[in-house]
Amino acid sequence: MKYGISDNKLVAGLLSAIIATHIATITGFWFKIIHLPNVDWNLFNGWYLLPEGAEASYFEKFITGWTFHSFTGIALALAFVFLIRPKLTFFPYTVLGNIQAAVSWTVVLALLSMFVIVPYLDPYGANPGFMSLDLKLADGEGDLRPGWQTPLVILIWHLVWGIQLGSFYNPKSAD
Repeated sequence: MKYGISDNKLVAGLLSAIIATHIATITGFWFKIIHLPNVDWNLFNGWYLLPEGAEASYFEKFITGWTFHSFTGIALALAFVFLIRPKLTFFPYTVLGNIQAAVSWTVVLALLSMFVIVPYLDPYGANPGFMSLDLKLADGEGDLRPGWQTPLVILIWHLVWGIQLGSFYNPKSAD
């Protein structure tokens, strides 16, 4: 079976995971272009893993968070490749079908992020509230944006990741 960028499922999954995670991470910093707050999952994870009393520099928090964030993106992409995509047989094994399958997976992840991860981890002590609606993220100029933009940027970020994952991990039907 062909898997788009490789004939090997694991290699195709790993490369797709790395590409999707990197592209989505970078686009999180570009949201200011469309007047939305930036999404820095690297720093979010760094603040959670090395909290205030950990005496870690901004750089150490960023690198720790980047490492955790990158491996999480890769692990979730491999979960898609090996566990989720084979179950989503109602989406055809075409480019569009594979993107739809990945986007379906990523919407689930975005909802988990909005409802569970961001509110319960809350590394900034910001009390994000229901669906993270009370978390006001800063835009490129440092101004706090309305809380409703937080779940929006979480969804957009995850959709970018899913579209990239489905585009690069593109298995063809064995038929």
